[in-house]
Amino acid sequence: MKNTLRFKRFIKSLLALLVFAQAGVYAQPAIQWDKTIGGMAAEQLSDMQQTSDGGYIIGGTSDSPAGGDKSQGSKGGKDFWVVKLSANGTKEWDKTFGGSGTDELTSVRQTADGGYILGGNSNSPVSGNKSAGRKGTEYYNEDYWVVKIDANGTKQWDRSYGGSESQGLKVVRQTSDGGYILGGASTSNKSGDKSEDNHGQSENEDLWIVKIASNGNIEWDRTIGSITPNESLTSLNIASDGGYLLGGWETYDGVEGSYEIKKLAIDGTLLWEDTIGPDNNIAWLSEFQETPDGGYILGGSSSARAGGDQSENADGADYWIVKLNAAREVEWDKIIATLDLPPVENGQGAYSEDLTSIVQTPDGGYLVGGYSESKAGGDKTETTRGQDDFWIVKVSSTGAILWDKTIGGNGNDILRVMLKTTDGGIMIGGTTAVPYADPSPENAPSDRTEAINGRSDYWIVKLAPEQPTLPQAPIRINAGGPAFTTATKKLFIADKYYAGIDRVSSIATGDIPNTSNDILYQSARCSPAFSYNIPVPNGEFSVYLHFAETYFGAPGKKGGKGSRQFHVNMESIRKLTNYDIFAKAGGAMLATAETFTVNVTDGMLNIDFLTGAADLPRVSAIEVLPSPQRTLTFTPVADAFVREEKYANQNFGSDPLLSAKSRGQVGQVRQAYLRFAIPGITNVKSAKLRLYGNNHEADTSVDVNAVPVDDDSWTENGITWNNAPTMGRFMGSHVFVNETLKYWEIDVTQYVAAQAVGDQIVSLGILANRRFLMNFHSKENPSGFVPQLVIVTDNTTNQVTRLGNESEEAFESNTALSSVIYPNPAKEHIMLEVSSGHKSDVDLELTNMAGSRFQLQRPETEANTSRLKVGLPGQLPAGMYLLKVQSKEFSEVLKVLVTE
Repeated sequence: MKNTLRFKRFIKSLLALLVFAQAGVYAQPAIQWDKTIGGMAAEQLSDMQQTSDGGYIIGGTSDSPAGGDKSQGSKGGKDFWVVKLSANGTKEWDKTFGGSGTDELTSVRQTADGGYILGGNSNSPVSGNKSAGRKGTEYYNEDYWVVKIDANGTKQWDRSYGGSESQGLKVVRQTSDGGYILGGASTSNKSGDKSEDNHGQSENEDLWIVKIASNGNIEWDRTIGSITPNESLTSLNIASDGGYLLGGWETYDGVEGSYEIKKLAIDGTLLWEDTIGPDNNIAWLSEFQETPDGGYILGGSSSARAGGDQSENADGADYWIVKLNAAREVEWDKIIATLDLPPVENGQGAYSEDLTSIVQTPDGGYLVGGYSESKAGGDKTETTRGQDDFWIVKVSSTGAILWDKTIGGNGNDILRVMLKTTDGGIMIGGTTAVPYADPSPENAPSDRTEAINGRSDYWIVKLAPEQPTLPQAPIRINAGGPAFTTATKKLFIADKYYAGIDRVSSIATGDIPNTSNDILYQSARCSPAFSYNIPVPNGEFSVYLHFAETYFGAPGKKGGKGSRQFHVNMESIRKLTNYDIFAKAGGAMLATAETFTVNVTDGMLNIDFLTGAADLPRVSAIEVLPSPQRTLTFTPVADAFVREEKYANQNFGSDPLLSAKSRGQVGQVRQAYLRFAIPGITNVKSAKLRLYGNNHEADTSVDVNAVPVDDDSWTENGITWNNAPTMGRFMGSHVFVNETLKYWEIDVTQYVAAQAVGDQIVSLGILANRRFLMNFHSKENPSGFVPQLVIVTDNTTNQVTRLGNESEEAFESNTALSSVIYPNPAKEHIMLEVSSGHKSDVDLELTNMAGSRFQLQRPETEANTSRLKVGLPGQLPAGMYLLKVQSKEFSEVLKVLVTE
């Protein structure tokens, strides 16, 4: 009997959620290392940037004497303090700049010449290493202060900019002409360096933008403001056309207003300005950036209720991000909030979150970061360890929350800046301070691994690259339709992973011979051009495409053979040319399928449906099944060689060759390094390193060894002989290489298998044990014969449609049928069809992908069925969850996608 189970009541809501369902689900990244950097008094970090050598420049303000990590004493009160770090966080040098007054650094950037530009505020007279005097009329008046230093931290020049009152510099950026753009605010009228009066009332701030040449000379300045409010600038970025994007907020009588954004031409002319905000104007902007689609992303905080441009309520203060299109119209906005609390005894109100940084990610999503004093609840899955903690949240391109992470100690931790690192990871910088109250014994252990030197220090935290949580194979997709479970308990998920022209074709009813699953063929994705981009581990897969012609030649419809002909490519390789469903199936309303073997090397299975000789491509369902034994080929994410003696500080990361040589003349010893990322690899059966090259100097066979390198923090463009990580002990992995130019293989199974269950990063060193030069092609070699890590996995026991322990064969033979969840995606509740394999009562446990558990409401049992209605916790954050179903007989884990 045909399976006629249809979830029509879910189709409309599921289709509305397809955009969200397409978002990649990412695992919360792990902390790789952290560093606490400071002197014996107090430091506050303001800015940070990764440098061209793979290291970091960090800067802020210090009032510490020499001691701790600070090599120079204070010049007066507070000073600029910049620290240069290597790629693994080791301090290379630090420099203190200041006069006898107060000098506070707000911005630091590497410059095109390899040096650095420092910007901040100062009320110091000529003193210390400050050569420019104060411009204001009172001792407390501050000026912009800009310091240019070389690559080693030596001062090249400094300049002060200001009028008769006070100025506050927020941002300095180098421009394409080698000069700099300075952005901040001023209370000064026309005076000193300021060429225009303020627009507002006395003592009100206006934005002040100053363009200077590479030597510090002023080229032009602009004062931008209005009559009543104070103008605050918090963000300045150079636009794609060379102009300037300014972001901030207006303050009325000390109360923050709305997000204020402005665009200047390259000569400083105001092109446009806009206000984005809630009705009652209690919001403050931290970041304003251009996005690749020509639109903009805005990030800040709000304590307003829904209204105006804000679609959701904020309580206390919450993160508020807004996406604008190119016309500056709101595409979407998102409040990221914790649970509100009633006022406490000391009169304080709700907990608050303050967004300070936003980073665009390569997948089109966003990392938003700031600090929070809240416990777990709402969108926050982890409780704060101390007073305030770093809180970062990853959202998709449409604002859906993918994961969040709380990082902190038992004191006060304030995040100031985040950035994506060249290895795909995340670097977070801020300030960590000793507790201002006794920490609660309930607080979790500190994430900070080093003690604070004084009252507060710089604190930087390096996170590993995000690793996608790949869908469990086999992957089955009901193209154009909702989730559907076949008569043999195969789950076809609702349509997802598609891109291109969004068009679905379906019929309400109709018998489909050749199958017992009519529903699968009654809907289809059908448009002039579309693709499926399915995230999978690298390896070999069997791909099944299911088709049925339900239009041409169907009852009441004209046409037949030749009416629909289209092409299909997989991984850019043509698989079907002018494919005719009608001809292949033998008529209309008949099911047919095609099977292909595809090798995926980039973590994404690409299937392209292209218009052919007639009408539109069409597909009803897709199945992706892994081979029990898969061969996966990885290329390096980084490779380089290093050389001793006079070349010890030289980097060879961009060289087309990797060289190894030993026991030659002084200065000729060379060693090579390679790093591979192997995410999602399990059950390693064998692993071989393949290097294309030869003995470059003789026809003698030379023993070439591959040795482990446990320190993965080296960078391709930063590694030298002097900073290269130590290689491990010889592990018996070697090959004898002669003059023949070919791929040489070294067995590295033991080490790769260990790394696969560890951090899933493999770094290897290459050594030659004789004086002859071994040359191998690097990943930059134009020949295409690049290094390879070839891994064979044996996944015979892992071919399951869920995260349970039964094999695919047992699953298909109904010895322990999987329970089924619907609707999935879910919102307020799920229906659980309990497997007949569970003879006793089941216990349910819900966890998110970070391992946090959530209490489920008591399930309701429908009469005379094994169907349970399970209520989901209120205000459960959107994202992927695991539902464990446990009985005396066995346990299984099912995935649940929860939407807002």
